[in-house]
Amino acid sequence: MRCALTCSDTAWLTTLTGCPNQVRVRDRGFPGAQPSPREVLAVVHTLRSAGIRAGSKIQGAAQMDVLEAAWRAGGCSVPDLEFGRSGSCARCGRQGSVTTAAVVSDKWTGWSDWRSAVRPALCPGCAWAYREPAHRQGGLLVTTAPSAAALDAVGLAQVLAGALAPDHAVVLPLHRGRKHVLPTAVWGRLNVDDAALPWTGVEARRLQVVIQLRSLGVSGAALTRPAAPFRVVTRLGMAQRTEMLQLWPELDPWRPATPWLAAATLVAGMYAAAA
Repeated sequence: MRCALTCSDTAWLTTLTGCPNQVRVRDRGFPGAQPSPREVLAVVHTLRSAGIRAGSKIQGAAQMDVLEAAWRAGGCSVPDLEFGRSGSCARCGRQGSVTTAAVVSDKWTGWSDWRSAVRPALCPGCAWAYREPAHRQGGLLVTTAPSAAALDAVGLAQVLAGALAPDHAVVLPLHRGRKHVLPTAVWGRLNVDDAALPWTGVEARRLQVVIQLRSLGVSGAALTRPAAPFRVVTRLGMAQRTEMLQLWPELDPWRPATPWLAAATLVAGMYAAAA
Protein backbone atom coordinates (compact mmCIF):
# COMPACT_ATOMS: atom_id res chain seq x y z
CA MET A 1 0.00 0.00 0.00
CA ARG A 2 1.28 3.47 -0.82
CA CYS A 3 0.17 6.69 0.81
CA ALA A 4 0.69 10.14 -0.73
CA LEU A 5 1.41 12.89 1.79
CA THR A 6 0.98 16.48 0.62
CA CYS A 7 2.09 19.84 2.02
CA SER A 8 -0.99 21.61 3.37
CA ASP A 9 -1.93 24.88 1.73
CA THR A 10 -4.44 25.84 4.38
CA ALA A 11 -3.69 29.37 5.61
CA TRP A 12 -4.39 28.71 9.27
CA LEU A 13 -2.02 25.76 9.46
CA THR A 14 1.66 26.45 8.88
CA THR A 15 2.98 23.12 10.04
CA LEU A 16 3.18 20.16 7.70
CA THR A 17 0.56 17.48 7.60
CA GLY A 18 2.66 15.43 5.21
CA CYS A 19 4.96 15.78 2.28
CA PRO A 20 4.77 15.51 -1.50
CA ASN A 21 6.84 12.36 -1.59
CA GLN A 22 5.35 8.87 -1.74
CA VAL A 23 5.88 6.87 1.44
CA ARG A 24 5.60 3.11 1.45
CA VAL A 25 3.35 1.99 4.29
CA ARG A 26 3.44 -1.50 5.75
CA ASP A 27 1.31 -2.49 8.69
CA ARG A 28 3.96 -4.18 10.79
CA GLY A 29 2.81 -2.95 14.16
CA PHE A 30 5.03 -2.61 17.23
CA PRO A 31 6.95 -5.25 19.16
CA GLY A 32 5.25 -7.34 21.81
CA ALA A 33 3.97 -6.15 25.16
CA GLN A 34 7.24 -6.72 27.00
CA PRO A 35 9.33 -3.53 26.81
CA SER A 36 12.99 -3.74 25.88
CA PRO A 37 15.73 -2.25 28.12
CA ARG A 38 15.94 0.63 25.66
CA GLU A 39 12.23 1.32 26.07
CA VAL A 40 12.51 1.19 29.87
CA LEU A 41 15.38 3.70 29.76
CA ALA A 42 13.33 5.93 27.48
CA VAL A 43 10.44 5.92 29.98
CA VAL A 44 12.81 6.91 32.78
CA HIS A 45 14.09 9.86 30.77
CA THR A 46 10.55 10.91 29.93
CA LEU A 47 9.45 10.84 33.58
CA ARG A 48 12.50 12.72 34.76
CA SER A 49 11.81 15.48 32.28
CA ALA A 50 8.34 15.95 33.83
CA GLY A 51 6.50 15.53 30.57
CA ILE A 52 7.37 17.77 27.66
CA ARG A 53 10.07 20.40 27.78
CA ALA A 54 8.12 23.41 26.55
CA GLY A 55 9.76 25.37 23.78
CA SER A 56 9.20 26.98 20.45
CA LYS A 57 10.63 24.03 18.59
CA ILE A 58 7.59 21.78 19.15
CA GLN A 59 4.74 24.13 19.97
CA GLY A 60 2.38 22.86 17.29
CA ALA A 61 0.61 24.73 14.54
CA ALA A 62 1.34 28.29 15.67
CA GLN A 63 4.68 28.26 13.83
CA MET A 64 6.71 25.61 12.10
CA ASP A 65 9.87 24.74 13.97
CA VAL A 66 13.38 25.01 12.56
CA LEU A 67 13.60 21.33 11.66
CA GLU A 68 10.35 21.44 9.75
CA ALA A 69 11.33 24.58 7.85
CA ALA A 70 14.64 22.99 6.81
CA TRP A 71 12.82 19.82 5.75
CA ARG A 72 10.26 21.71 3.69
CA ALA A 73 12.98 23.83 2.08
CA GLY A 74 14.74 20.63 1.01
CA GLY A 75 11.63 19.26 -0.70
CA CYS A 76 10.23 17.08 2.12
CA SER A 77 12.71 14.27 1.49
CA VAL A 78 11.75 10.90 2.92
CA PRO A 79 14.61 8.80 4.34
CA ASP A 80 15.19 5.33 2.98
CA LEU A 81 13.49 3.70 5.93
CA GLU A 82 10.42 1.55 6.31
CA PHE A 83 7.49 3.62 7.51
CA GLY A 84 4.93 1.51 9.36
CA ARG A 85 1.30 2.05 10.15
CA SER A 86 -0.11 5.45 10.99
CA GLY A 87 0.87 6.75 14.40
CA SER A 88 2.12 9.73 16.40
CA CYS A 89 5.65 11.05 15.95
CA ALA A 90 7.56 10.79 19.22
CA ARG A 91 9.38 14.07 18.60
CA CYS A 92 6.83 16.46 17.11
CA GLY A 93 3.56 14.67 17.88
CA ARG A 94 2.32 14.80 14.27
CA GLN A 95 -0.06 12.05 13.21
CA GLY A 96 0.76 10.12 10.06
CA SER A 97 3.11 7.48 8.72
CA VAL A 98 5.93 6.76 11.15
CA THR A 99 9.01 4.58 11.31
CA THR A 100 10.18 2.54 14.26
CA ALA A 101 13.67 2.17 12.81
CA ALA A 102 16.56 2.96 15.16
CA VAL A 103 17.25 6.52 14.02
CA VAL A 104 19.18 7.36 17.20
CA SER A 105 21.56 5.09 19.08
CA ASP A 106 20.77 3.18 22.27
CA LYS A 107 23.19 5.48 24.14
CA TRP A 108 21.37 8.66 23.10
CA THR A 109 20.10 10.73 26.05
CA GLY A 110 18.00 13.45 24.39
CA TRP A 111 14.61 11.89 25.11
CA SER A 112 13.47 14.93 27.12
CA ASP A 113 13.34 16.97 23.90
CA TRP A 114 10.69 14.62 22.49
CA ARG A 115 7.00 14.48 23.25
CA SER A 116 7.21 10.79 24.01
CA ALA A 117 10.04 8.33 24.47
CA VAL A 118 7.91 5.22 24.92
CA ARG A 119 8.48 2.92 21.93
CA PRO A 120 9.54 5.94 19.87
CA ALA A 121 8.46 6.27 16.25
CA LEU A 122 9.31 9.21 13.99
CA CYS A 123 7.56 10.91 11.08
CA PRO A 124 9.46 11.36 7.78
CA GLY A 125 10.57 14.91 8.62
CA CYS A 126 11.96 14.13 12.05
CA ALA A 127 13.58 10.92 10.82
CA TRP A 128 15.19 12.92 8.00
CA ALA A 129 16.68 15.40 10.48
CA TYR A 130 18.48 12.65 12.38
CA ARG A 131 19.56 10.73 9.25
CA GLU A 132 20.66 13.47 6.83
CA PRO A 133 24.44 14.02 7.18
CA ALA A 134 24.64 17.27 5.19
CA HIS A 135 23.55 19.56 8.03
CA ARG A 136 26.02 18.05 10.49
CA GLN A 137 29.13 19.22 8.64
CA GLY A 138 28.96 23.01 8.79
CA GLY A 139 26.72 26.02 9.16
CA LEU A 140 23.11 26.12 8.04
CA LEU A 141 20.84 29.17 7.80
CA VAL A 142 17.13 28.37 8.09
CA THR A 143 14.25 30.83 7.70
CA THR A 144 10.49 30.59 8.03
CA ALA A 145 10.08 31.28 4.27
CA PRO A 146 10.89 28.36 4.43
CA SER A 147 14.45 28.27 3.15
CA ALA A 148 17.66 26.53 4.13
CA ALA A 149 21.13 27.41 2.90
CA ALA A 150 24.50 25.91 3.75
CA LEU A 151 26.96 28.48 5.10
CA ASP A 152 30.68 28.44 4.47
CA ALA A 153 33.13 30.46 6.59
CA VAL A 154 32.41 33.73 4.81
CA GLY A 155 28.66 33.13 4.91
CA LEU A 156 28.73 32.42 8.64
CA ALA A 157 30.74 35.57 9.32
CA GLN A 158 28.30 37.63 7.27
CA VAL A 159 25.13 36.20 8.81
CA LEU A 160 26.51 36.55 12.34
CA ALA A 161 27.82 40.08 11.75
CA GLY A 162 24.59 41.41 13.25
CA ALA A 163 21.68 40.32 15.41
CA LEU A 164 19.74 37.32 14.15
CA ALA A 165 16.17 38.06 13.08
CA PRO A 166 13.44 36.21 15.01
CA ASP A 167 12.47 34.27 11.86
CA HIS A 168 16.05 33.12 11.22
CA ALA A 169 18.06 30.36 12.85
CA VAL A 170 21.67 29.34 12.39
CA VAL A 171 22.63 25.72 13.02
CA LEU A 172 26.32 25.16 13.71
CA PRO A 173 27.53 21.83 15.14
CA LEU A 174 30.73 22.45 17.09
CA HIS A 175 31.73 18.85 16.46
CA ARG A 176 31.08 17.11 13.15
CA GLY A 177 28.46 14.41 13.14
CA ARG A 178 26.23 15.77 15.92
CA LYS A 179 22.71 14.68 14.96
CA HIS A 180 20.72 16.61 17.53
CA VAL A 181 21.62 20.24 16.72
CA LEU A 182 19.03 20.78 13.98
CA PRO A 183 16.21 18.87 15.76
CA THR A 184 16.61 21.04 18.87
CA ALA A 185 17.21 24.34 17.04
CA VAL A 186 15.27 27.46 18.08
CA TRP A 187 14.32 30.51 16.02
CA GLY A 188 16.36 33.67 16.48
CA ARG A 189 19.32 31.79 17.96
CA LEU A 190 22.73 30.45 17.06
CA ASN A 191 22.18 26.75 17.68
CA VAL A 192 25.24 24.75 18.67
CA ASP A 193 25.85 21.48 20.53
CA ASP A 194 23.40 21.38 23.46
CA ALA A 195 22.74 25.15 23.44
CA ALA A 196 20.57 27.70 21.64
CA LEU A 197 22.51 30.94 22.00
CA PRO A 198 20.90 34.40 21.84
CA TRP A 199 22.65 36.41 19.14
CA THR A 200 22.35 40.18 19.39
CA GLY A 201 24.55 43.03 18.28
CA VAL A 202 26.67 42.46 21.40
CA GLU A 203 27.52 38.90 20.40
CA ALA A 204 28.09 40.01 16.81
CA ARG A 205 30.64 42.57 18.01
CA ARG A 206 32.49 40.00 20.10
CA LEU A 207 32.63 37.66 17.11
CA GLN A 208 34.40 40.40 15.15
CA VAL A 209 36.84 40.75 18.06
CA VAL A 210 37.58 37.02 17.91
CA ILE A 211 38.13 37.17 14.16
CA GLN A 212 40.47 40.15 14.53
CA LEU A 213 42.46 38.54 17.34
CA ARG A 214 42.86 35.35 15.33
CA SER A 215 44.13 37.45 12.41
CA LEU A 216 46.76 38.87 14.77
CA GLY A 217 48.09 35.39 15.46
CA VAL A 218 46.21 34.38 18.62
CA SER A 219 45.29 30.70 18.83
CA GLY A 220 41.82 29.51 19.72
CA ALA A 221 43.05 28.04 23.01
CA ALA A 222 44.72 31.33 23.99
CA LEU A 223 41.43 33.22 23.65
CA THR A 224 40.14 31.55 26.83
CA ARG A 225 42.93 33.06 28.96
CA PRO A 226 42.54 36.26 31.00
CA ALA A 227 45.60 37.93 29.47
CA ALA A 228 46.90 38.18 25.93
CA PRO A 229 49.71 35.68 25.15
CA PHE A 230 53.08 37.34 25.80
CA ARG A 231 54.85 35.69 22.87
CA VAL A 232 52.28 36.96 20.41
CA VAL A 233 52.23 40.45 21.89
CA THR A 234 55.98 40.86 21.69
CA ARG A 235 56.04 39.90 18.01
CA LEU A 236 53.59 42.63 17.04
CA GLY A 237 54.31 46.19 16.04
CA MET A 238 53.27 49.01 18.31
CA ALA A 239 49.92 49.69 16.59
CA GLN A 240 48.86 46.03 16.50
CA ARG A 241 50.04 45.48 20.08
CA THR A 242 47.87 48.36 21.25
CA GLU A 243 44.94 47.02 19.27
CA MET A 244 45.28 43.55 20.81
CA LEU A 245 45.48 44.88 24.36
CA GLN A 246 42.39 47.00 23.78
CA LEU A 247 40.39 44.18 22.25
CA TRP A 248 41.33 41.48 24.75
CA PRO A 249 39.04 42.53 27.65
CA GLU A 250 35.99 42.63 25.37
CA LEU A 251 35.85 38.83 25.48
CA ASP A 252 35.88 38.60 29.29
CA PRO A 253 32.10 37.88 29.45
CA TRP A 254 32.76 34.80 27.31
CA ARG A 255 35.72 33.57 29.34
CA PRO A 256 37.04 31.17 30.36
CA ALA A 257 34.89 28.80 28.35
CA THR A 258 31.36 29.36 27.09
CA PRO A 259 29.51 28.01 24.05
CA TRP A 260 29.59 31.54 22.60
CA LEU A 261 33.39 31.56 22.67
CA ALA A 262 33.56 28.02 21.29
CA ALA A 263 31.26 28.95 18.41
CA ALA A 264 33.07 32.22 17.67
CA THR A 265 36.43 30.45 17.75
CA LEU A 266 35.17 27.86 15.27
CA VAL A 267 33.78 30.52 12.93
CA ALA A 268 36.97 32.59 13.17
CA GLY A 269 39.12 29.53 12.52
CA MET A 270 37.09 28.63 9.44
CA TYR A 271 37.27 32.22 8.27
CA ALA A 272 41.05 32.36 8.70
CA ALA A 273 41.50 29.06 6.87
CA ALA A 274 39.40 30.30 3.96
CA ALA A 275 41.22 33.61 3.66
